[in-house]
This record gives sequence, structure tokens and C-alpha cells, in this order.
Amino acid sequence: MENEKEKELVEEPKKESKEEIKSEKIDYAKIGEMIESKLTPLSEKVETIEKSINAPSSEQGGLSLVNLKKVTERGDKHDDVKSFLHWIKTGDDIAAKGALQEGTSNEGGYIVPDDFYARIIAKRNDVSIARRAGAMVIGTSRDVVKIPNEGTAATFAITAEEGAYNESEPGIGEVSITIHKFTNLIKVSEELLADQQANLDEWLKDHLGRVWGLTENTYTIAGNGSGQPQGILSGGTAGLTLDDTNTIAAAEIPELMGKLGSGYQEGAVWVMENATLWYLKGLSGTNIFLLNGDNKTSMLGNDLWGKPVFVSDSMGSFATTANKSLAYGNWAYYALVERQGMEVSRNPYLYQANGQVGLFSKVRWGGAVLQAEAFQYATQA
Repeated sequence: MENEKEKELVEEPKKESKEEIKSEKIDYAKIGEMIESKLTPLSEKVETIEKSINAPSSEQGGLSLVNLKKVTERGDKHDDVKSFLHWIKTGDDIAAKGALQEGTSNEGGYIVPDDFYARIIAKRNDVSIARRAGAMVIGTSRDVVKIPNEGTAATFAITAEEGAYNESEPGIGEVSITIHKFTNLIKVSEELLADQQANLDEWLKDHLGRVWGLTENTYTIAGNGSGQPQGILSGGTAGLTLDDTNTIAAAEIPELMGKLGSGYQEGAVWVMENATLWYLKGLSGTNIFLLNGDNKTSMLGNDLWGKPVFVSDSMGSFATTANKSLAYGNWAYYALVERQGMEVSRNPYLYQANGQVGLFSKVRWGGAVLQAEAFQYATQA
């Protein structure tokens, strides 16, 4: 009995000590609530700072060139301060990481959204004679395109009863068109980008489109086909040598038109310098352009004997001997092959030591005449 009582006395304090330990356990949930209540004001402060950073400033100037890329995003992916604030608020560290990608202008990618690109294309089409005159435009993913063309035609012959059939096969040729790369670099100062208020991006759209179109005119008209696209003056036919070294007679206009085969007359157009067009309009005795009172040459519009006239400085001047001053032909028989449209990229780092940003543009295309007889040109004596 005494032993049992001693055991009870020993065990009883042990039970009390366990209960005391249980009562002293830490309430982590309650502590978490206390911490969360303290962090809420901090989050609100961060939000206020972020709004202040995002607010437009009248002192920043219009960085419109950077804004050429239309991107719908949080706005914090490529800004260190905004990324840091976003990480503080959400714990999302992905937004704070950067990598080269084609969708981001200031990481060396494309800065040409759909509307910017469309504007360049539209301006190019306004200027490009080949496209306006109806050239065959082909897209490709290769660096060389081979286009079959018709050679000698088959012929039919009158055949007697029970006579042998006339044997005549058509000839089929091939035109090989090489794709060439055309490039341009524009350097813009950091100050101009930051301070300009003259709608620089709109001007660049027009400028790039215009010079692209002018470049096409240069090579589709006068390109020699060796290491460059072939033009109509190289791939066409020397139809007429004019009588004089520095003039054009009125009668030589219809004479050159007659050199073009009847099958090509539908859709044929003229190409010449602007000075040549107005020289022809000013010729004395222009009644040569009239036939039975029907006005074959408009004195106001750009047409000659009812055919449209496209003017280009890539044609030779009529005032210089041996120049190819007039071209008349059907552009449906010219192939213009595009490897890709214009690609524009922005590099803010390459010329940073000089305080400049580089705008790199490139286009890849080629062109060639498919039928030499479809283009007739006249050369000054």
C-alpha cells in the first residue's frame, strides 16, 4: 500500500507538467494574422509608388519611336524598378527576368507591328512602278526561284486528206531568279528619341516605304542581272535606235509601239524620265499624236497614245547619246520575287558609347524579265 501511494505521488506531478506544456504551445495562425495586418500598409505604399512611376510626365518628351511596338502587357517586364516593385507585391520573379526575344523592341526584336508594317507596304506600292504596272509578284522561302517560260511556239499546218500530221513541239525555257539582300542602317541620337515632338515614327514609315519603292524601281528598270536583279533595260529587247543623239522625233513614238508584238499590247505601259515625258508633250506638230481627231495623247494626264506613262529617274536622259530613254512593254511578263517583307530591328546598345540607337532594316527580293520580247526600248543614237 505504501508503495502504491508513493507511485501516485510521483506520477501526479508528471501529469500536471504535461498539461502545462500543452497550454504553452505557440499559436502560429494568430501570429500570421498579426504579420499580415502589418504588411497590408506596406503593400498599399508599394502600390502608390508604382502608380507614381507609371504616371505620364510632361517632362519626359515623346519617345514615340519606342512606342512603335504595340504590346499589351503589365508594363513591368523590361523595367528594373517596376519589376522589383511587382516582385515585392506578388512574389512573381518571372517578370523581373529578361531575355532576347523578337516580340520586344528594346531587346533587339522586331519593332514593326501590323499597322507600322502595313504603312510601309502601302507607301512602297505607291512608288514601285513594277507593282503598279502589274508585275508578277511571287513569295518564296528559298534563295533562288526557277520559273518556266515559253520558248518557241508549236505551229499548225494545213494538212491534206490522209496526209501526215505537222510535227511541231513548243519549246520550254527557264528563268532563274536569285534573291538579293538589301539593307539600311539609320542611327538616331538618344536626345532626338527623347525630345522629338514631330511624330518621328510616322515619318519613318513613309521614308522607309518610299526608299524601298525607289530601290525597286532602280533595279527592276536598270538592274543588269549580275549580282543584282535584272531590269527591263537589260532583259528586254532593243527595239529602236533613235535618229538623234539628244532629241526624240514625234513619229518615233508610234514606231517604238509597233515593235511590241500584238499579244503584249493589252496592258502595255511606257516608262521614261519625267523630263522626257514633258519634252514629248511640248513637241511642235504634236498632231502626230492625233488620229482622225481622236486624242491619242493627253496633254494633262500621264499617258501617251492611250497608254499609261510611269516616270522614273532610273531611265536614261533623252539628251545624252547612247542612253536608253524610252521603254514600252507589258509588266505581266516581269517576275518580282520576295523572300520576306521589310524587317526592322532596334539596337540600343551597339552605338551606346556615341549616344545613338541603331535602326536596322533589311529586305530580300529578286526580279527578272520572263519574256524579252515583252519589253521594247529605244536608245539615243
